Amino acid sequence: MLALLQTFVPVKLNVGVNNIMRGTIYISTTTLYLLLSEAVKKEGLNKFCKKHNLGPVCVSNMLTHRRPLSEDVIQAIGYKRVTVYQKIPVKKEAPPTDIET
Repeated sequence: MLALLQTFVPVKLNVGVNNIMRGTIYISTTTLYLLLSEAVKKEGLNKFCKKHNLGPVCVSNMLTHRRPLSEDVIQAIGYKRVTVYQKIPVKKEAPPTDIET
């Protein structure tokens, strides 16, 4: 079985098929919400939205977790979405024991 791990990496890093796991910093969605909040506090909601051509209502809804982060907002704070599949280790069953009682 494969587990789906949704992660985000900085846009500036070179992420290819061969080096996706090496030298790349992965962050969670929670961290992205914090980064968005800091960016909006720094510039102000209307200035941030105007600068990145985003709707202030949508960004406000994302800040309050009423909407998921859009690709445009993720890109505005300098990240991109990357989906990674990770193999789940399979537990080995113990060998049967032939103990009679």
